[in-house]
Amino acid sequence: MVSEAIRYFRVTPQAVRADTETEITIKSLDTKKGLIDGKRYRLRYYAADRSDNLPAPLWKELEVTAHEGKITFTQRFCGEQEHYVDIEGIDVAKNIRFSFYSLEEDLFARIPLKGDLHMHSNNSDGVDYAPHVPAMCRKTGFDFMALTDHRQYAPSLEAIDAYKGLPLDMIMMPGEEVHPDGNNVHIINFGARLSVNDYIREHREEYERELDEILRTDDTLDEVEGYGKRICASCIWCFRKIRENGGLAVFCHPYWYIREGCQDLKEVNEYLMRHAPQDAEELIGGFTKDEAFSHDLEIARFMESYHSGVKRGIIAVSDAHAMERDSLFGWYYTVVFANEKTGAGIVKAVRDRMSAAVTHIPGETLRVYGEFRLVKYAHFLAANYFPIHDEMCDAEGYLMYRYWSRDKDERAAECLRALHGQTEEYYRSFFGI
Repeated sequence: MVSEAIRYFRVTPQAVRADTETEITIKSLDTKKGLIDGKRYRLRYYAADRSDNLPAPLWKELEVTAHEGKITFTQRFCGEQEHYVDIEGIDVAKNIRFSFYSLEEDLFARIPLKGDLHMHSNNSDGVDYAPHVPAMCRKTGFDFMALTDHRQYAPSLEAIDAYKGLPLDMIMMPGEEVHPDGNNVHIINFGARLSVNDYIREHREEYERELDEILRTDDTLDEVEGYGKRICASCIWCFRKIRENGGLAVFCHPYWYIREGCQDLKEVNEYLMRHAPQDAEELIGGFTKDEAFSHDLEIARFMESYHSGVKRGIIAVSDAHAMERDSLFGWYYTVVFANEKTGAGIVKAVRDRMSAAVTHIPGETLRVYGEFRLVKYAHFLAANYFPIHDEMCDAEGYLMYRYWSRDKDERAAECLRALHGQTEEYYRSFFGI
């Protein structure tokens, strides 16, 4: 639900630099209601994290006069936290609260992006055509995505090529789910320049030789007994090959329980958790409601590893097999805080642990998992930034569907060209840059 403050007003900026005096403008979008020219309004300021040790702000209460449907004030937002400004007099029945977030420079400089790194099409065991997946991802509000069919890299390229030549604001990355023979661990290749599945098929002798070399030289594998040792070596090889080619190497859905028990051998799971040769793992891995037990186990195990000093990136993914009929699509996604809006920027952000895992099941409370400061910030964005962002994306996603499903519909292409850059413009306004 979009709040009144977001729907009927534009606040510039709403994310600000911490400990810096910033000029804020709040403008009515309705010329007949909202802020009335010449009328005085009382503003009250609150810091969400109250502390006697915070420097005194410029003001606690302030009166300002509206001009040209807007009010302007200056405030110092202390520390990295959320802040509130209540405005009295816009609505006779209540005050309207506006939220702000002040960020330390390292986080302020990063771009918040959300997306899904693990989905399937009808090229493997999914339902939808490959080009339909990016369209639905944009429609649901994603800034980045990858199609990751089992053992197949080509469908992700097909999905990207369907929109070749169009100016789109969504980042579409190549990808695949990697399944070496004899290795039951599921691995996501997000964004690498080559297919790891194809490479193994085409260079089998090289793969086996390098696997033997890992087994011979990596002393950590002595911790694993039996066939699990070779599985761990295979995982190490795959993670390295993905990384060498610019991709993000992801350990998929740990603690996935199938009829026969946990999908992954206990020794393999423990080794990967202990040594983390992967770049990231699926903290939230696309499980249905009755499989939430697996999520709880992964979160608990991640916390234990983290406190023991083993830190790695985290993501949430849908692992969706149908974009419209699947109950998982849109439930789980990743928010990354990237230095640049590129595929490489997303990969680096996750590797640098600048990501948060989100669950947003319809009708249930949104939940965010990750490092403390990122969780706090992501909740603010979910309430104040992403609602309008997602509405913009929704229109673009529908036009993407029209474009590919009607054999490069030029009318849809014209509309997409007209909308190109709207989410970037909104981002710049929100951050005042």
